[in-house]
Amino acid sequence: MSMNMGERIRDLRRKRRISQKDFAAYIHVSPSTVSMYESNDREPYGDTLVRMARLLEVSTDYLLEGKTDEAPLVPGALPSGPTVNVPVYGAIRAGEPMMVMEEVRDYETVDVDDYQRGDFYLEVQGDSMEPDHIPAGARVLVRPQPEVQPSEIAVVIVDSENATLARVQFANDQAVIMKSNPRYPPQLYPASEVRIVGRVVAWKIKPEYLKGG
Repeated sequence: MSMNMGERIRDLRRKRRISQKDFAAYIHVSPSTVSMYESNDREPYGDTLVRMARLLEVSTDYLLEGKTDEAPLVPGALPSGPTVNVPVYGAIRAGEPMMVMEEVRDYETVDVDDYQRGDFYLEVQGDSMEPDHIPAGARVLVRPQPEVQPSEIAVVIVDSENATLARVQFANDQAVIMKSNPRYPPQLYPASEVRIVGRVVAWKIKPEYLKGG
């Protein structure tokens, strides 16, 4: 007998050993709302559904209809072909700039195709990129490059030493550092003090990352 949507959500949450409280905090609802989702008395939609799918590492179609396999929504979450170990370096702030630690903390096993897209991962701290579904604790895959488009998320070095995750727009010898979370206002720096390290090409979100983050 096939499961309904609420049963699929509960089953996936329990398999990943996530409490209702932690689950609710990540998808920005109350624990009682999660209970209603799991009892099939209410259905998630919009950004809530997307956050839920990312945390559970499945497609939104699987949650809604159960017609597809539990295919990962986050690129590289479950490598299926030839793989390579990609280094995970220290934390990068999704908020105020901070120093990027240079030691290798861990390795991520990814498909060779993903490795060709990006050279290394960084751990995310802070919530300023959450509207882009990059929460604290996620790991972002970075492709080194000196320039990005204003719409692209970048790893940015400010004041020669402090790094942050943001969008950047250069104009008239100035650089505007922009976060997606409206709680963080744009910041203006001299263009000479801002350097692009690389572009974020993908990210991973797993329960163990969020609990650690």
